[in-house]
Amino acid sequence: GCRKYNPRKSLGHFGAQDSISDLSGLWKVIFISNLIPLTIISSVAGDWVSYLFFFAMGFGLNIVYNFKPFAFARNPPLDLLCTPAGFLLEVGFACHLNQLPLPNIGPCLFYITSSLISHLLAELLDLDCDARSGKRTTAVVIGKAYTCVLISALIFMQSL
Repeated sequence: GCRKYNPRKSLGHFGAQDSISDLSGLWKVIFISNLIPLTIISSVAGDWVSYLFFFAMGFGLNIVYNFKPFAFARNPPLDLLCTPAGFLLEVGFACHLNQLPLPNIGPCLFYITSSLISHLLAELLDLDCDARSGKRTTAVVIGKAYTCVLISALIFMQSL
């Protein structure tokens, strides 16, 4: 896979470096580490339905991005959809938790462009390693120059 070609990811800081058998119990840790704050927030706020919805949506985004049959992470340009969706889900969660109105379209567009810039910069950072390993991302498909143009266009859009 991609990790053997990418020294940044082979340091053990990004992605799963252990064997599948070593990771088999990880789902329990992830489940409990999400269940504890979900339970606390829902109990304090007295709203179980909304927070379960936000949790389910975040979980669903993770599945759609990472796992087959969807695996958007490996299907450009679909790999660009989940990051902005996650940012907007987080904004909705924070507004609901703090009992604030949702922001107007302007801030939401800024969040979307910021998340796309961040995502594309990460793809640009991994471009050579991803291409060598056969991983398809938007940056691999359109190339370094067009990825930089796309990032520049998004930054320009933010300045408007």
